[in-house]
Amino acid sequence: MNVLHRGIAASALAVFALNAHASDLIFNGSFESPLTGSVNCFQSTTVGGWSSSGPEESCYLSNSLPNPYPDAVEGSQFMYLGRNVAANVKLEQSVLLEAGTTYGLSFYLAGLDDHPGGSLVAAIGDQTVLTVASPNDDSAWVFHQVSFTAGATGFSPLSFVSPTGGAINIDSVSLVAAPVPEPASWALMAMGSLLLAGVARRSGRPALRM
Repeated sequence: MNVLHRGIAASALAVFALNAHASDLIFNGSFESPLTGSVNCFQSTTVGGWSSSGPEESCYLSNSLPNPYPDAVEGSQFMYLGRNVAANVKLEQSVLLEAGTTYGLSFYLAGLDDHPGGSLVAAIGDQTVLTVASPNDDSAWVFHQVSFTAGATGFSPLSFVSPTGGAINIDSVSLVAAPVPEPASWALMAMGSLLLAGVARRSGRPALRM
């Protein structure tokens, strides 16, 4: 392997090291557990890592249901928030956060054909991070994402609440911390840049900018 190839390899390894730190903090974000025949509803309890509270149940739904229910974004199940389009039903899971760290929250929403839509509020503890309008009165999935910075270290509840009620399906929930380079990663990137600069000087070409 020549010097140029070694420099490129070192830089690529550094980029891989940065991406390796981005791990999902959500358990069962695709709602695949527990597996259901078609419908598994729960209220004032925790099932599959998620708790549901409020005036109505939330339900794990499967792809075996006919229209107007959608198929899951990933896997074979998704979550229906608040059976019978009830308002103020809360879906919640506790997540471990670190103060000052920026996180990215993403998820998919869908409504149901010929059913009223509703609003959805995503929050971390008492901090609202995203308010989404009606997920449409149809069964098409819509992707949503938002970033926020944690104010305290420790476990905080991630919650989804429908204050107005409505047909709300949710799937593929993900919460990922922004990767922070470690000293070793910086060293690898610096090494790759120096090697590329050395090759450029010997060949008389300007160095590539990273």
